[in-house]
Amino acid sequence: LLIFGSTVNLLSLLGMITLSGVVVNNGIILVDYVNLLRVQRKEVLAKVKGHQNKDCEWEIELPVEEENELTRECILDGASSRLRPILITTLTTLLGDIPMAVATGEGSEMYAPMGQVIVGGLFSSTVITLLIIPVLYELLEKKVVAEAAEAEAEKQAAEEAKQKAKEEAAAEKQRLKEEEAARKAAEKAEAAKEKKKKQAIKNVASSATGTIGREI
Repeated sequence: LLIFGSTVNLLSLLGMITLSGVVVNNGIILVDYVNLLRVQRKEVLAKVKGHQNKDCEWEIELPVEEENELTRECILDGASSRLRPILITTLTTLLGDIPMAVATGEGSEMYAPMGQVIVGGLFSSTVITLLIIPVLYELLEKKVVAEAAEAEAEKQAAEEAKQKAKEEAAAEKQRLKEEEAARKAAEKAEAAKEKKKKQAIKNVASSATGTIGREI
């Protein structure tokens, strides 16, 4: 509107509403196809390198670098594949609205702003759809993958710490059990020794008593 010297009015606002539908549709087409490629290629990798879960579905856990590389490949292939339908959709709308946007006849000041909004918005939104959306998609997916990997590492570290604590508790319990068994064995040995000593004293006393009796 600024380039054409027009103002914001009711028809230009209607043009924005019309434009939003086309722009969102192009973005959805691109992102949905990239997601579809990711799912398909991950299934192929899972069948080659992965394993089946209890529901007989193939699964695979890719390292962060491989996951990011897979995402990049899917973005490049998806953007190049959806380039033609997005451009065709945009060009057909542009060619239909350019005459309205550049009209100079009687009454054009009323409907020209709507065409100008649609033409300018389609041009800029196509650039955004084909260039900026893939970049943002990759950055966001990298962040999601990194957070998932970090959460998995923390979970694994917590499980290892729990397992280590469990092993230490079991070792401590076994040590206490062995110490208790050794203490009981020592007490038993000491009791046996004391009993043997008492028996020896008793035998000596009996022998001395017998000797004294014989002498008397």
